[in-house]
Parts: sequence; structure tokens; C-alpha cells
Amino acid sequence: MSELESRLEAILSHLADEGLGREEGEELLAELRSVRRLALPRLLKMWDDGSARDHALATFLLGYIGDAKLVPKLIERIHDKSLSDERKLELIAMIAELEPDMDVEPLLEYVDDVHGAILRGQREYIRSLRTPAELAMWLEVMEDQMPPHIRMYFVHSFIEVDEPTVVPFLTCMCYDPDSDVALAAIDAVERFKDARALPALDELGMHHPDPQVREEARKAADRLRIRTALTPQPQAPDFGSIYGCYLSAIDGAGTQVAIIARLRADGLLEVANVMFSDREGILEFFGGTTSPPSFELMLLEVRAGETELIPVPHGQLLAAVDLACECTWRAGRIVPAPFVAWRPLIEAGRGEYSPPVLLVPPDKRDELFADCYKLLVQEEFFSWQFEEAEQLIERYLDMRGRDSMPTADALLALLQEGVRAIVDDQARSLIRSRLLRMAPLLHELYEEEEAWQWAIVAADALADDSSIPPEEHPLLLGMVACGLENALDEEIYWLDLF
Repeated sequence: MSELESRLEAILSHLADEGLGREEGEELLAELRSVRRLALPRLLKMWDDGSARDHALATFLLGYIGDAKLVPKLIERIHDKSLSDERKLELIAMIAELEPDMDVEPLLEYVDDVHGAILRGQREYIRSLRTPAELAMWLEVMEDQMPPHIRMYFVHSFIEVDEPTVVPFLTCMCYDPDSDVALAAIDAVERFKDARALPALDELGMHHPDPQVREEARKAADRLRIRTALTPQPQAPDFGSIYGCYLSAIDGAGTQVAIIARLRADGLLEVANVMFSDREGILEFFGGTTSPPSFELMLLEVRAGETELIPVPHGQLLAAVDLACECTWRAGRIVPAPFVAWRPLIEAGRGEYSPPVLLVPPDKRDELFADCYKLLVQEEFFSWQFEEAEQLIERYLDMRGRDSMPTADALLALLQEGVRAIVDDQARSLIRSRLLRMAPLLHELYEEEEAWQWAIVAADALADDSSIPPEEHPLLLGMVACGLENALDEEIYWLDLF
């Protein structure tokens, strides 16, 4: 075996590894494309003779690095009478991908039972979606590359598969961005009398932005609750033990990251990562399989990038994920289907969670409130600033004059004006909520008590019944000052005001 052939085998072996990271996978695919002439015959052999997993990998890679020159070899295989109908359909789909202008309908004549082959192929494919990552990837492909009527076809055809393995897929399809597809999925999943769909139907019945979807989800949930009580239910899958749960600090835009890793029986980790904001809900979601050393390296790299990840109990992580979903619905958006695919793994073992009780001594409150602006010099609060403070630039420059700094009284008056202009009831409520969520994280991060105590008293002063005007709140004044400094790209020495 030549050196190039050995490298090709190593590439294929790595691409088959479940613990492969996204960046490494992209690098390997680029390298495979560079040796395409050598790779294509090897992939055809894998497609012909390999295991089910090798065959699936070869199907993907042939579509990825192949071109129209490969089509004649694929047609030769379609003419093979010993080849199953399911395999022939795979080849026809691959030809349509490699040669979009080719009319593939005549090739269907070589398939004895097209409908039966589609059903058998779908049944086999659904069975192969063994992990949340595989299901989520298929959902992403469907949403990105298939129009609604094709997604609708899949929903209807999976009813005929008539296996409980399709329930997770149909449950996720209930969150399709197209309401007609979602309605079809709700109708389909109800037919399986499977209780796993109930939490999704309940959620959609309460929150979906389309009133018709809400109504049909509620009706389906009510009927399904009765039917599942009379029907044996499949055993809950084992998602493995929790390896670690982590939350990031909340940034100035209200964005936070939640990460959970579960240890599988084979020693690999299933990792889910949710990024969300308290204004828009879930912004990004991705999950995958990796090894413990690779996961620990990832944590180190994230922390090196100025994002602290704090280990937290499972219940605290779930509280953050629940908030992510709540904010998504509140923003008039739909929880993304790939996240729904991972949700059973994220929530497995959910129990009662009581957040830590953090009490601030009454005799310390005044002093702590006066010092709460000091949160802004902590690393976790680096981005806590009001970008809207740029509207104060001209006023500040007029006050400063050519060579002198504004007086302390003038600067304070400007910052107070900024608070009055920027901090409305919604902003005040959001900042208060963020501070209360940050307090337990600061309690875990710092041995000293002041940091979390500052957060608590600062939040209390933003409550609806607080007698303290926002323009007298040290933290809000500091956030205006930080925003102004950022807009000016120079210091304004606001700390001297306190």
C-alpha cells in the first residue's frame, strides 16, 4: 500500500469516528477532495461491500466529492438485477444530485416496487438515527434543503412506517417553521399513541405563534393523554450519566451559554450547547459526540477566550434552558427542531430544583448598594454597558472643552440624563433579572461574598416597588459611563464619582 493509499484509509477511518469534531471533519473532507481520483474507486467499493455504517458513509462521501463523470458507474449498478430496490433508489438520488439536469425518471423502471422501497428505506433510515446528533442533522438538512411540500411528504409517508422509532422525528417536525407541515406532524404523531409526544404538544398548545397550531396541539394532547393511559409505552432510552453541566456568565446583551455533557456506555460524550438571549430566546444550538479529553480541551479553549464556564447542578442548567425556551416563544419565534431532538437527553433525570438562598445582611445593604458599580470592573461584567450612550458624545465633548475635563457634577448630571433616556421599564426589568441570575454564578466563582451581594442589592433596587430612582442607581450610571467610554474610545474617569 502506497503512502497516499495509507493516508486515504486513515482519512476514511477518522471520518467514520463518532467523536470527530466539526472543524476536523471539514479539514478531512477538504483533504479527501484533494485525492478524489484515488478516493472514488475506494468509496464505490465501500458502497458495494461495506457494512451498513460504511455504506452510509460512502453514500454521503460519493455525493460530496463525486461529479457527473461518476454517473455511468452508478447507472451500471442500477442495471444489476441482484441489487435491492432500496439501493437502486439511493443511486438514483445520488445521480440526481451529481447531474441535476439529467431526467432520472426512466431509471425508476429498474425498481420493481418504488413505493415499497421508499417505505423500507425510510424505516431503515429512521432506525439508523440512533443519537440526537443524527436526528438533529437530518432535521437541519430537511429545513435547509427541502421545500415545505417535500417535508410534508415525509411526514405523511412516515405514518405508513408504523414504528415507534418515528415518534421522535415526528415530534420534532411539529416544530417545523411552516404551519401546514407542523399541523400534519401533529396529526401524524398522535396516531402512534406514544406519551413521548405529550410535552411537545402541551408546549405547542400554549406557545405556538399560529393560533391554529395551538388549537390542534391542545386537542391532540387531550386525546393522546387518554389513549396513552390505555396503551403500553416504550421504555425510556438510557442517555447515560451526567458528565458535566456548565453555564456562562450573562453578557451585556443578556446572552448566555448552557452546556451539558453525558457519558455514554462506550466512553464517548454526547454534548449539547445552547446559546440564548433573554430578548430573542435560542440563538444557536449545536450538539455532537466527542471524547472526554476533547471536551475538556474545548472547555479550556472557551475559557481562554474570555468566556468563563461555571459548573452548575443539572437543575440550575435546566432552569436556564427553560428560560431559553420561554424567551424564544415570548419573542414570537418557534423553538428550533434540532434543539427538540436533543431535549430528551438534556432533560433526562429532571427533578425538583431549589436555587440557593442568598441572603444579604440588612446592615450591609446601604454600603453594598453604594459600591455595586464595582461589578463593572469584574471580568464577567466587561460587556455590561449601554451602547445607546453614544448619543451623549456631543454633550460630553462640549462639556469637556479643548483641554480640560468636565467637573464631577457635570459628568454625573450627564450620566443621569443618559439613564433617564435609556432605561425604560423593560430595560430595568431585564437588567434586574440578569443580576438575579448572575448572583448564584458569582457565588460559585468568588470566595469573597461582595460580588454576589452587589448583584442582589443592585437587583433589589430595580424592583417595581423600589423607592430609588434609576438615575441614582450606581450600576446604571456606570453602564452609561462604560458605553460612553466605548463610544469615545477614551477614559472619562467615571469611577471618581463614587
